[in-house]
Amino acid sequence: MSELTQDAPEDADVHNPSEVATVSGIREPITKVLPAAIALVFFIAFSAIVLSQAEKMTEPDPYAYRASIAALENGNINLSQEQYDALSLELQQTSLGGGIMQWHQNDDGTWVSEKNPGYPFLAVGFDEAGALRLAPLFYGALACLAMWFGARRWLGRWGGTFAVGAYCSTALAMVMAWRSTMPTFTDASLIAAGLGLLIWSVVALDRSRRIRTIVGALAFFSFGLAVSVRYTSAA
Repeated sequence: MSELTQDAPEDADVHNPSEVATVSGIREPITKVLPAAIALVFFIAFSAIVLSQAEKMTEPDPYAYRASIAALENGNINLSQEQYDALSLELQQTSLGGGIMQWHQNDDGTWVSEKNPGYPFLAVGFDEAGALRLAPLFYGALACLAMWFGARRWLGRWGGTFAVGAYCSTALAMVMAWRSTMPTFTDASLIAAGLGLLIWSVVALDRSRRIRTIVGALAFFSFGLAVSVRYTSAA
């Protein structure tokens, strides 16, 4: 009788090894994708905040860039007096109004923007597609992607997540990303993208020299685009 009522074996409470292996197998892929998932959430939340803001023209500069983008849609950088007057009237009739500002009239009577034409070239395709507000976010996404790989290589698994979160929460991003006719956020994003690519090319010593050279060249190409976007006076 005592044999029938004796306590259960001590190892009865020990988990089944197969169950432990199953749980570990589930946790491992989740742990791997978690940093990328959080970084993606950062960017999606940032994009939602940006697109929730109404487009505004708070200074003369965006009017100059808007006119350059509109002129480029017709293949023009310089405008004749007739083209200038027609475009100004067209822009005045939009919801944002304002016409053309900060353009310079040359000695031959043609008009040209005082601003560097780099950003209009990068944004005109989005404007033609009716999605100009997505232009800054597109270049912001490139920046986040490059910083993700660069910081992850440099700082470890969570480095990319912290880099993306920090960039998307900066004052520059929050203030300028919703202004699609200003180049400031795109300029900063191209610099950030170049920095991320450059970091990756320096620290990814396990990759071939050819790949690192290509990535490094792309970094300097991004820096070059940033210089072309930086607005300056041509007057």
